Amino acid sequence: DRLQEAVDETRSGRADMRVVLGDNSDERFDRLAGTFNQMLAQLEHDAREMQQLSRQILQAQEEERYRLARELHDEAAQSLTSLLVHIRLLERANNPAEAQHHVQELRELTARALEDVRRVALDLRPTILDDLGLAAALEWRVDEFNKGDGVRASVVVDGMDRRMPREAELVLYRVGQEALSNVSRHAGASEVIVTLRRDADLCVLQVSDNGVGFDPARTQPDTDHGLGLVGMRERVAMIGGDLEVTSQPGAGTRITARIPWQNGKGTNR
Repeated sequence: DRLQEAVDETRSGRADMRVVLGDNSDERFDRLAGTFNQMLAQLEHDAREMQQLSRQILQAQEEERYRLARELHDEAAQSLTSLLVHIRLLERANNPAEAQHHVQELRELTARALEDVRRVALDLRPTILDDLGLAAALEWRVDEFNKGDGVRASVVVDGMDRRMPREAELVLYRVGQEALSNVSRHAGASEVIVTLRRDADLCVLQVSDNGVGFDPARTQPDTDHGLGLVGMRERVAMIGGDLEVTSQPGAGTRITARIPWQNGKGTNR
């Protein structure tokens, strides 16, 4: 009866339920109840981990939305506001020369606004990834990264003569994108190398920097750095791969993502 009661409670969603062993229980019942309690304890542990992971993923999504909203406000919205101002000035122009001056400024502002929107769109989903593949997309991302100050990045590609499926390419691209973002924000590095290669039956992406490093075991999952690592691991695991983070204070950081090539069924598309 006690075991059946625990089963019924578990069906109703109570993972914290346990079978209470009585003094007069027989040995077989004790073993069965003990095994059942262990299963419930594992189920409760897994449920807590799933809750924590869900919170981390939601927080990462909110951070990404905040970043996108900030970029649209700080750049595209300001450019569009400037366009409105110069349109009003054009309407009030007193002579052709003044009008021509405002027309020229409008052209420049429009081009800048288009470039801002294009850059935000490329951050969300670069068309080069679909058109030319992962290697070309990573090279483009590194070129964009090098337009910033301080850290210099380079790309090494080896053995990537065939395309991975779009899903696999997108996951590895996002890992590279997030790893470069972490280098920019946290690493304090002067150099970063992005390596993409085929290694037997694996497609391997590695991002290595010479920065300050950190202790992965002590990184809190709810920090910016921790959320980035959680997101990368989850993306890679979803397509059957694994992600390894090698770092220590003062010794730089190396992030390695491995995806089974046979899962990719690479093509020459």
